[in-house]
Amino acid sequence: MTNKHNAPNQQATDGWSTYNVIAVSFDDDRNAEEAMTLLKELDAQERVVIQQAVVVERRNDGQVVEADRTESTLMLGTASGGVIGLLIGIIGGPLGMLIGGAGGLYAGALFDIHDAGEMESALAGISSSVRVGRTALLAVVTEQSADVIDTSMSGLGGTVLRRSVLDEIQNRRLERVCALLRETQQPIGEISESCGYDGPRLKVLFKQRFGMTMRDYRNSPLSFCPRNVYTIAP
Repeated sequence: MTNKHNAPNQQATDGWSTYNVIAVSFDDDRNAEEAMTLLKELDAQERVVIQQAVVVERRNDGQVVEADRTESTLMLGTASGGVIGLLIGIIGGPLGMLIGGAGGLYAGALFDIHDAGEMESALAGISSSVRVGRTALLAVVTEQSADVIDTSMSGLGGTVLRRSVLDEIQNRRLERVCALLRETQQPIGEISESCGYDGPRLKVLFKQRFGMTMRDYRNSPLSFCPRNVYTIAP
């Protein structure tokens, strides 16, 4: 499938959400293929933009099998393909990872090595919606409104679970920043680098999110912290 729409960064500036991951489960598994056709129609109408979509069957033995796939030629070899691959891997375990492949996760400019754990954690919840012995539609899309896909899938007996991957990664990175500030004396520059940020960008983002500088956060009494204390993951 050839996608004629703007690149994701341009869509983001026009009010489109970038890289929502959706999993659609159905009362009747036969509707999954029809849902793929409908999603393509929504893309052709420029009501959503498909980065990648795949119909998968999660068999009783744990094997994850692809039944149908489409993707944007603009995104070939970039991060969206890796998101789907990682999601299939989480669903199917080692076998699913073999089929889906996670190598593309690091191919694009949107994700890097700092995001591996955050990405897997963000997708873990959505993977549970793909039940054993059932078929589902998985997709990475950009959309202006969730109602477009939700309403269309509802007409086919589909239930949509959605995650904004970039938001999830951002939140988890900031949680780790807070933990390092609170629980260590590591220099702020090193914290920025270890959490996947450059220093100036993190300073601006942190101030916007919490209303204080990282130095003020580190030195503030617990009662004045904008969030609960985070525990550093092992």
